[in-house]
Amino acid sequence: MLQQVLSISLLTAMAAIPPAVSQGIPRNSCVTCNTIAVPAIKVMVATPYPSSSADSANAVVLGNGMRDKLSRSLGTEWQVITRLDMNKNLANSGYPADPLLPPDQARSLATFLVARMLVTTVIAKSADARYLASARLVGISDDAGQLVKATQAPGQQLSDFGGKVADQLSVILKAYTDAKVCNDQQTTNQVKAIDGANRALKQVPNFGYAEYCLGQIAQQKDSASDEALLHFKNAAVGDPLSLKAVNQLAVIHIRRHDSTAVVADFQQMITIAPTNRPLAEAAINVFRQYHRPDAAEQVVDAQIKIDPTSPDWPDLKGNSCAAQAAGESDSVKAKPKFECAYSAFNQEYTLEPARVDS
Repeated sequence: MLQQVLSISLLTAMAAIPPAVSQGIPRNSCVTCNTIAVPAIKVMVATPYPSSSADSANAVVLGNGMRDKLSRSLGTEWQVITRLDMNKNLANSGYPADPLLPPDQARSLATFLVARMLVTTVIAKSADARYLASARLVGISDDAGQLVKATQAPGQQLSDFGGKVADQLSVILKAYTDAKVCNDQQTTNQVKAIDGANRALKQVPNFGYAEYCLGQIAQQKDSASDEALLHFKNAAVGDPLSLKAVNQLAVIHIRRHDSTAVVADFQQMITIAPTNRPLAEAAINVFRQYHRPDAAEQVVDAQIKIDPTSPDWPDLKGNSCAAQAAGESDSVKAKPKFECAYSAFNQEYTLEPARVDS
């Protein structure tokens, strides 16, 4: 059985605990000069989240391997939060050690621990019983990060496999400094910003953090340009879990009146954040404006499964069916028939898709 995950109430309780006072000489301090040392950037590596409860213990071993290797690979400007430190903070609030946290709850813990960077990993087993890992590294306040994938080699120890995942993450963290130059300078010194992003991209192609920054710079010149579109597409390739990157694609496609692309963008965003209710409601509205009640109904069905006690979603489902029966269509090219309260009508329509201006 999966270990108990943190709830919002847990994190609220933890936030009330004052941070421990450091003893001795602080990290990176200078005892012989007056120079103020720059504090190390904290990185939290969450224990990988397994798709099966049977893999819980192995997930802990894998996470330890990732932390150990990453802490040895990085310079003194980085500080990987240890397993001991994470568990101490959890124990202070009466919670078990090594919790298996889904990404959203891992993010809350990282915020409490004042980590600037977060690594969340999901693992599953392949047909031949080897582990598949998808690890995402992102800054807590950043709009995009980077996703890496790895497959356990035959006979490879889990700790070694964790180290191999950490090797990929180490490269990204080393490129992060250059990408951050872009984000820090994009409004004050765009030449310097672009140069920093390009240096990062030489180390990590399609680095979501750098590409997103270049997309923002391009948007300052033309909010719907091909250049901006390309950078946000690249950002979504590097970090397919970046909701902001896909949202920017939707913004550009709306400005270009590309209804097919807008629908696809919102469907992708729903896949990234299926429990985001405001997003679900926005997607339903967009799908209806573009005469895609089928897409709206799919979202409603998914939300009913997530929150079956809410009275709102069944009403929305009924409205989608009623709208279809009244004459709304899918699109010119795709004309599906729906299974809903009005399925007896069995009608197909060929209306022009609606346009939604920015």
